[in-house]
Amino acid sequence: MFWKGWPLLTAAFEAHSRSIRRAIDEAQHLSDDARKRLAEVERRWAQLDFQIAAIRAHAEAQMKNEEQILSLGTTEDVRHIRESAKFEIDRAAQQARHELKASAAVLAVSLARQSIRIDERSDRELVQGFIEGLGHDEIGSSISQPATRAIANV
Repeated sequence: MFWKGWPLLTAAFEAHSRSIRRAIDEAQHLSDDARKRLAEVERRWAQLDFQIAAIRAHAEAQMKNEEQILSLGTTEDVRHIRESAKFEIDRAAQQARHELKASAAVLAVSLARQSIRIDERSDRELVQGFIEGLGHDEIGSSISQPATRAIANV
């Protein structure tokens, strides 16, 4: 029986051996495919890291740029506010000086009215002295007569 069963067993073993070999080859092929896919995933992962780093760098640069723009805008706003404040202060100071001068003038006129009380006699003497001070006898004499009469009428 051994002699008769041997070719059948050999054929079965060879078929089984071929089946195992095909399974090993297929497993090898699947393993190679898995390695290729793993390498592709790792390559993509590395690209993602690079892209993420590039996006971060771009975002940081953009933030710095916006920060500079805002800083310049703020600096310009501060300068404008200072100029406006200086203008308003100058205008208020000018108005205060004007009001002070007006008050001083009103006060001076008021004090002058109170302190200069000229009676009729002093008024005539002042006018006569003015007329005589002109220095021309002809003009002085022609003016002094009517002026004296005009003062007397006052």
